[in-house]
Amino acid sequence: MKKITFGKPENIVPSKYCGGLNYVETKIDYDVNKIEFKTTARGCLIEFPLEGDEAVFGFGLQLKSFNHKGRKLQLRVNSDPVSDTGDSHAPVPFFVTNKGYGMYFDTARYAEFHCGYCKKRNREISLANNEVAVSTKDLYAKGNSNETTVMSVEIPAAKGIDVYIFEGDTILDIVSEYNMFSGGGCDVPQWGLGTIYRAYGRSNGDQIIALAKYFRENDIPIEIMGLEPGWQSSSYSCSYVWDKERYPNYKEVVKFLKDNGFHINLWEHAFINAASPIYRDMYDYSADYEVWEGLIPDFGLKEARDIFAKYHKEYLVDLGIDGFKLDECDNGDFVNDWSFANCTEFPCGMDGEQYHQMFGVLYMQTLLQALGDTETLSEVRSAGASSSSYP
Repeated sequence: MKKITFGKPENIVPSKYCGGLNYVETKIDYDVNKIEFKTTARGCLIEFPLEGDEAVFGFGLQLKSFNHKGRKLQLRVNSDPVSDTGDSHAPVPFFVTNKGYGMYFDTARYAEFHCGYCKKRNREISLANNEVAVSTKDLYAKGNSNETTVMSVEIPAAKGIDVYIFEGDTILDIVSEYNMFSGGGCDVPQWGLGTIYRAYGRSNGDQIIALAKYFRENDIPIEIMGLEPGWQSSSYSCSYVWDKERYPNYKEVVKFLKDNGFHINLWEHAFINAASPIYRDMYDYSADYEVWEGLIPDFGLKEARDIFAKYHKEYLVDLGIDGFKLDECDNGDFVNDWSFANCTEFPCGMDGEQYHQMFGVLYMQTLLQALGDTETLSEVRSAGASSSSYP
């Protein structure tokens, strides 16, 4: 792999927050002189050619398409992507092609990738086939599939970017090299490969015990019992405190589940209700906006991570909780209008755009700090660059 620096990169980038970053420079065959860079009023722009038969894959979790050649993607965290535009729970500015290389762009911005567009060229006169299209797909189909085109990568606001180039004999080799660069793959405990059952959100402690007994008495192989929002006294925003009405016997519930071979997974999100014991301590380490009348913790700050992790360890992990479902760390503003604005300011220096892209990764890091040496398979609703090592 090789890192190439263009212009003056931003200080807040995913690699800065990747504790296991493993950059080992090696010789590459890719001709870096093909890459053009310039700054614009919009940010910065990188361009390089794509061959006519070059296919483009990747960009994290993309549910609407596989080969992105000829498409425009804006990599933006979105809780409910509705079209093939790059919105995703887990967008990653990393792609591979069938030509033996891949590229990672180290940015927390809503990077925009035009995957194979034609730049202006002095063409000979050529009358196009004037058959009338009978579908929108045919009408707007690009006609440049056999030409050399250009990959244009625009990074908004930034005046520079670090680009990492990976090479390999196969796409699997290239992706593996990216994963190793990001800290390696995750270590999943054997029980994490079993079945998880998420109980009804308004269940109480006695109902959870009864449900667990039913599974064991009927030899239903449930490995993980997931408790949904009702375990907390407040869930939108969160208190992280056991609800006194539904779970007055929460210690008994946890002990019963552990004694009967269940692993316990608790639902939560990171927006902190005023009823939470950590609300006052977190107040100065949170953003200038709220979500659901709760604080938005700045996990870009060590102080915020330490407070949040310490509470979770002492109150929940030490009790016997060995996994969490980290919800709502994506962005609902484009569909259901519940998250925070891009103009939000965080004490660590991030703006809302950057924090949306980093939120899931930083949240995972914080809860892994709480879990310590505990074997875990947790769940998260958003992820991004450099997170392949998190279980």
